[in-house]
Amino acid sequence: MAAGKSENGRMSALQRRVVALCCATTFLDGYDTQALGLAVPRMAEAWTLQPSAFAPALSGSFIGVALGAVLLAPLADRLGRRPTLIAMMIMIGLTTAGAAFATNPLSLTIWRVFTGLGLGGSVPIATAVISEYAPEGRRAAYVALMIACMALGSFAAGIVAPQISHMWGWRGIFGVGGVVPVAMAGLLLVALPESLKFLAAKGAGNEAGSATPAPLERASVASLFGIRYRMRTVLVWTIFWFNLFVIYSMISWVPTLLKSAGWAHDAAQRASGLVALGGIAGGMLLAWIADRGRAIPALFTAYVATAVIFTLFIVGSGSVAAWIVFLLLVGAGAVGGQMAAGSVAAAYYYPSELRSTAVGWFNGIGRIGGIVGPLVLAALMKNGWSSGHILGVLALPMLICAAGVLLLPRALRTTQ
Repeated sequence: MAAGKSENGRMSALQRRVVALCCATTFLDGYDTQALGLAVPRMAEAWTLQPSAFAPALSGSFIGVALGAVLLAPLADRLGRRPTLIAMMIMIGLTTAGAAFATNPLSLTIWRVFTGLGLGGSVPIATAVISEYAPEGRRAAYVALMIACMALGSFAAGIVAPQISHMWGWRGIFGVGGVVPVAMAGLLLVALPESLKFLAAKGAGNEAGSATPAPLERASVASLFGIRYRMRTVLVWTIFWFNLFVIYSMISWVPTLLKSAGWAHDAAQRASGLVALGGIAGGMLLAWIADRGRAIPALFTAYVATAVIFTLFIVGSGSVAAWIVFLLLVGAGAVGGQMAAGSVAAAYYYPSELRSTAVGWFNGIGRIGGIVGPLVLAALMKNGWSSGHILGVLALPMLICAAGVLLLPRALRTTQ
């Protein structure tokens, strides 16, 4: 019987604890990912700068995320999921707290690059842990639940940011985001077990009384391009690149775009959480469908529908009610689609020995799209585009994601 699995087929206490801890970790990641986008409007006023001046800091976060995913997450396949995840949470906490002391966009950018490193490393590791502990046949749903908690963290950030900024200013948003991850690292140290795969690898040494765990066999990115995995890797990377182009564009600029459309500070911050809220509902629904063998049609429908909704921002985004409905729906399709695509790829497309490496790389490559997206939107804002037309541009990457999904069945039929 696998470690931690109950004999009656239900989740054991250990499995529930692992899922809860990983979900709490990504919840905090969601807050810290959203923090800068929420702080930008007030920072721009405090420093008397245009919001576009913060584009390097926003993209710097995502550069760090990309590097963390491809450089730090794969360390978990060699050193263990538990110590690497704890280290990532400490890095996130300390560097987010450091951003509270930034005095100009350059220093803010430096702090956010290092925060991104921790964020990029932590999510793939938590994904690998849940994939190994979750019951078979429900892996995608539990991974999606974990990623949904990241979206929930972003939603919560939008809700609490007005209160925090009223009490402590924009620096308080970063202060809260710094303290809590460090506390989470302490909880993980006490309560999180090592992954099943790593325990199996070092089991022989422990049984013999060895104090030094045997490292796992080195996984490399080259393994992702073997004959069996090559085409699926290219398609997953493509889907993630364009999907995260859209998501991080919205995380970075929706509060500012709403303010430009005439919304008050607090209302813009709260409404930006609607994207995350829609993503939670959409992601869980799509993952539930995916675990029942219908991942391809579900994802294709979600991406095409989201492209259609983005075009509606151009022609019908004038009223507050329309903005609210559209933000919820694009969150369900774009954020929910990414959650479901990531959970399916992590749970079913790669074997356990490649999982942290595969998840790290497709997240890392996707984050390059997250770097480019905010820069593209910043350029459109600088050139005077309206908020509705800027969001309408995001329909194109959604259609590219839909095309990639259509090609996935052929890639998954490659077995050797």
